[in-house]
Amino acid sequence: MIHSTLIASILSNFVAAQAVPDSTQAVLPDSPAPSILVADTAVKGGDSALSRKALAGATAVATPKPDWSTEFCLGLEFSAIDFAERSRFSSDLAGEASASRWVIDQPYPGSDIGPSLGLEFALRRKDMLRLAVGGSWRTWSAQAVARDTASGALHDRSYGSDLFLGSLGADFLVSRSVLRLDAARDAFVGARWLVGTGRLTGSGEAWALAMGASLRAGAEFLDWSRWALSAHLGLDWLSMQSQIPWRDVLHASSSGDKVAWTGGGLSLGVQLRWGAPRDSIPGKAQKK
Repeated sequence: MIHSTLIASILSNFVAAQAVPDSTQAVLPDSPAPSILVADTAVKGGDSALSRKALAGATAVATPKPDWSTEFCLGLEFSAIDFAERSRFSSDLAGEASASRWVIDQPYPGSDIGPSLGLEFALRRKDMLRLAVGGSWRTWSAQAVARDTASGALHDRSYGSDLFLGSLGADFLVSRSVLRLDAARDAFVGARWLVGTGRLTGSGEAWALAMGASLRAGAEFLDWSRWALSAHLGLDWLSMQSQIPWRDVLHASSSGDKVAWTGGGLSLGVQLRWGAPRDSIPGKAQKK
């Protein structure tokens, strides 16, 4: 019994002596510091912030551009007017001169050039299509002079026409893979439907309904930021029909036929456009 108690006491003291160094080592300054974990956490935090910034930048670049953009256009055209009724005014002047013993010093010209001024609003879809609605004013006139052989008095005669037209149509943009112009871009072919009212003046005036159509082909030659300058060649068909008889418009005519006239022809036009910046149009490549 005594030996067993002694052995148990010795073992107990040995275990206690081994436990003291372990507890002392747990608080020594050379023990692994938790600051390593803190530093690792800080590095991970920095990487997370950089990742968020990169993700935000990628999201901003990926923002899609709208497929449609708007344009406003101011246009000026000059047309070689197909005015067949010029011969009526010439014949009327010749008849009046013959009856009054006049000499025609300045006959009516053989052709008429008429300017047109117009405004358009367009919706453009990428490099494919442009839908347009607008309005324009076209005018032309001519004058003739006759002289009385007896008194030497001068008599002037004139005619003129004004057309006030609304237009609706589209331009189809030609891909540069199909047609490439060295000095131009945005080649297009287009059509317009025209409707409005017209006035023909002579000794009196006649108002009429105006209807017609226009075909055109052109290209954009200059652009800067939101501005662009383009030009086109066109072919117009216009006819006007009035309820006023010709005797109310011509000086020496007694015709009761209703006044009708044409006002189409070949045209050359330029347009100044304002719209979305050229590099913001989807599919648009800047000219180098």
